[in-house]
Amino acid sequence: MERIDDSDWPGGVEPVWTLLDAKSIGALGVDPLAEDGAVRLAEDLSETELAGSAFVRNALVLLGEAGGRDTLWMGATGNLMMKDVTRLRALMSWPGLEATERLRAGKTYREQAIEELHLLRRVVENAGLLDASALWIELTSAGRAMLEPGARGAFQALLFREAFWHMDLSKHVSGRPRGLPGWWPQGDAGVVLWSLSQVGDEWRNARTLTTLCAVPDEDVAPAGWPAATTMFARHMLDPLRWFGMVECDLAELPHELLWRKTALFDRFLSFDVRLVDRGAAAH
Repeated sequence: MERIDDSDWPGGVEPVWTLLDAKSIGALGVDPLAEDGAVRLAEDLSETELAGSAFVRNALVLLGEAGGRDTLWMGATGNLMMKDVTRLRALMSWPGLEATERLRAGKTYREQAIEELHLLRRVVENAGLLDASALWIELTSAGRAMLEPGARGAFQALLFREAFWHMDLSKHVSGRPRGLPGWWPQGDAGVVLWSLSQVGDEWRNARTLTTLCAVPDEDVAPAGWPAATTMFARHMLDPLRWFGMVECDLAELPHELLWRKTALFDRFLSFDVRLVDRGAAAH
């Protein structure tokens, strides 16, 4: 997919990522562990600082159940058995899904229908903390290490890298209109995160954040703003919320969510970037 000129992206606001020089944009796309990467993840976070990370909290539940006396069984489709989905749902909590859980109450669901649990299980498994190659889930030695006291910061960093740099989140959460590439805007996750670090202090709706933070793509732009905004919210903002990095609230207008970054965002993420010298470019 090729990017298009930002002047073709409507909204009347210049995207904040246009302030970055080309080298920094490239470095933001590299895995945070790489020496030439521009994103750094803090691993010295306390349990108090990570209290808002539903991903860490619920991943600990998943690891604890996998290492406990009651086996978590896998079905023929390669997903958790429905009885274990029900069991895990009762032990987990997710911000913003209280109303959804009330609708689910008393009902039995396949793992794929519980998007947050399905995404969590795949991230934890892909990170090498669970082994689901048999008819049941086994806790790996790396998974046991994450249950030890003092491992919470490293746990958040590991899961965050796996989710945003090593997986296609659109395969595990809805929000991709038919015919559009699911990888957008996650393919520029580093750029989006840096942009949010610059403009995320104020409450803004998803459309404004999409304009400011997402690198336009010629395959997505023709679909218009509703599709782009939905993809940005489902593939970036919702997972960031589950990691405790952003929070949302209802705007004065009905049914419109406003988003802003949390204190954990700036504590967990740091960036090494350079900005465009526009004065030099003018000569």
